[in-house]
Amino acid sequence: GRGVDILVNNGGVSSRALAEEMSWQVDQSIMAVNYIGPTALTKAVLPGMLKEGSGRIVGVSSVQGMIGLPGRTAYSASKHAMHGFYDGLRAEVASRGVGVTLVCPGYVRTDLSLNAV
Repeated sequence: GRGVDILVNNGGVSSRALAEEMSWQVDQSIMAVNYIGPTALTKAVLPGMLKEGSGRIVGVSSVQGMIGLPGRTAYSASKHAMHGFYDGLRAEVASRGVGVTLVCPGYVRTDLSLNAV
């Protein structure tokens, strides 16, 4: 059968603290969820997409992936990492039939901010 046609990486955690106040462990956990997780999922489905010569990978990032904000250093860093990975991946696979899209919403009223670590 066919593999994955579209992968939407939309999971994430946020943080709210000054860099000097946040433990390194929190930085690591935010990077694990917001960057490593989507990267691992992408690498899991990419070979099948390339074999089929089609597919779309979507990374849901944030405006904070382009502009860092005070009190959001770890979150912004994780989203910047996503941008670097997906921008590079787009250049690598575009000619092979696989599309890569980054979605960068501004503030969205969800419990993400309420549950920030």
